[in-house]
Amino acid sequence: MNIQGLHSIIQELVIKPHTSIAALKRHKYFKAAKRGNMANALTLATDLLKLDKITMAKDAILVPVLAIEASGRNAIPLAMAKVISDYSHTAYSTDIIQDSKAFHTGAKAIDRLMHPVAFSGPVKQNAKYIIIDDVATSGSTLISLRNYIEDNGGHVIAAIALAVASHKITGTGAQLSITDDTVKSLLSKFGEEIVTFVANELGYETLYQLSNSQGRYLLSFGSINSIRKKISSHLGSQIGEETRYLNDREKADLRQWAAQIRSLSTTSLSGPSTSNLLFHCSACGECCRRIGNAIDSAKNKAFHGNALNAIDKALVDFPYPIRTDGSCSKLNNITNECTVYDQRPDVCSVKKTFQMMQQDGLIHKDVPEALYMGITGTLCNQWQEESGTDKSYRVKEVYDA
Repeated sequence: MNIQGLHSIIQELVIKPHTSIAALKRHKYFKAAKRGNMANALTLATDLLKLDKITMAKDAILVPVLAIEASGRNAIPLAMAKVISDYSHTAYSTDIIQDSKAFHTGAKAIDRLMHPVAFSGPVKQNAKYIIIDDVATSGSTLISLRNYIEDNGGHVIAAIALAVASHKITGTGAQLSITDDTVKSLLSKFGEEIVTFVANELGYETLYQLSNSQGRYLLSFGSINSIRKKISSHLGSQIGEETRYLNDREKADLRQWAAQIRSLSTTSLSGPSTSNLLFHCSACGECCRRIGNAIDSAKNKAFHGNALNAIDKALVDFPYPIRTDGSCSKLNNITNECTVYDQRPDVCSVKKTFQMMQQDGLIHKDVPEALYMGITGTLCNQWQEESGTDKSYRVKEVYDA
């Protein structure tokens, strides 16, 4: 086998991690971002990406792994692409998606090897691509994305992940593409049979379609027959757990969900450094879903000739249509985001409602703003509990003015 000839057409991919897996999982928005909350994912990506250490090619296209995982739609790779794009003025694509529900997060090495994930979507011929995921464990997902893009006429020039895993057998996920040394070791140990085995029984056209961790995993076996036995015993324990593929509706929904991030700004994220709120808004959407009731109450007061305070007047004059369920028409029900956030009415700003209430004498002028924010956060959590909202959305922090 002409190793150098094969390797010369494949770009070596090495990942420089931005944080550790432990630190990533400790981030307050990790779980919510993993379940698809884009606002939380953008905050997480902004907090953890070391943008000054990323070298970008201006003509490259960023491609995040867009997948439905066991916990939901993972918004972290998408948010990473958005943040990097806004920082570097580089294009990103939401057209290429993961077709299969392989649920590789937490999967064993044999699972990742036997069930490579599938992708679909348009690839620009001869275009340069940079692929993105939140974590590289064995590198199986990113390498499958690389293979898909390369097989369809694109060129993957780099890979980005927030964190990488490391194992004594498979090595570090930072070395994404398989090295010549690993290929030589496979050929030396198993002979040309390993090439046939990988192609016919695992579905990889060449050894260079494996990640380096996958190659090292194969090297941990004494023979090809022992690999077969491992696969056979694993298949026997995994009856009924075949890889599932998205139907056309699920693919369309995933692409539509991913496209929503284009309407969000990385300069108006929830949190103390980027929002006018003094508590961390978790983007649960509860206040936006209840605005119709507040408007009806204010209009009822006006109808009966009752005096209206500044907030009542703002509600009566609310500029956007209300849906039949009482939610604001500008609430994106997929992302929980306000689609007119930068132009939202004053009544939708906690800080400005505090000012209106003080001006009307509804709140004493000596009441500190931070106290009002704390009360608002408590009310927010009560609404979430009433609606059965996941606990990861609870407002946990209050910041002094």
